[in-house]
Amino acid sequence: MLAHQTDLSQSARLFADLDLSFADGAISFYDAKYHYDLWRPITAIREAATDGKPGDDRGSELGRRSPLLPQPIRHIPGRTGVISEAVATVLSAFFGNPTTST
Repeated sequence: MLAHQTDLSQSARLFADLDLSFADGAISFYDAKYHYDLWRPITAIREAATDGKPGDDRGSELGRRSPLLPQPIRHIPGRTGVISEAVATVLSAFFGNPTTST
């Protein structure tokens, strides 16, 4: 903040805008999470035989293989990406975007 010479009221406004962007990002993230509620591909392959659809057990051989890292159960939008984009948008609007020519 000191490098940009913002005063107390400008800094307070920036932090309020950032806080609102965090809240809106979290709301949209969880809204999408519960709206789509999609399986991750590895979970869909492993659990295909349990969904009640005929012929969905064809991936059982592939499903026996394990990924190197543990996988979450559901495929959801990334929280970090949502929040990072919200912060980048607010900061670019406040300070300007140094990657674009003016």
